[in-house]
Amino acid sequence: MKSPPYEFVLDALEPLKLRIKPMFGACAVYHEDKILMILRKKEKSDRDTGVWLGIPDQFIQEIKNNFPILKDLTLFGSPPTAWQVLRESEPEFEETALAFCGLIKKKDERIGRIPKPKPIRKKSQIVPKKIKVKGNK
Repeated sequence: MKSPPYEFVLDALEPLKLRIKPMFGACAVYHEDKILMILRKKEKSDRDTGVWLGIPDQFIQEIKNNFPILKDLTLFGSPPTAWQVLRESEPEFEETALAFCGLIKKKDERIGRIPKPKPIRKKSQIVPKKIKVKGNK
């Protein structure tokens, strides 16, 4: 995995034990059972480039009122979206990102989403792939 964008965010979250996972061309940042944010850097014209913050549904409006710089993700359809983006193009991008890091370190319940568990598949649901063997159709 190449190094994540906005490494200053990860530096600011030390000494938290973070897990970083690649996710659809970005890097997801997990702590304990929560996905806190996604760091995504695409071309400048991409409106969703920046730090995505996972906000639990009950706190979306409160966070948006406190941080009007946050925007709904355009990738996820109609607002309000549970994922809010702090756009890299904003003049206060780094300052605001660091403010969110401070909230995360204080274990603010308004930041981070618990991912839905993946369904457990039974062996009977797993369909083996057909292997083509020369001379076999």
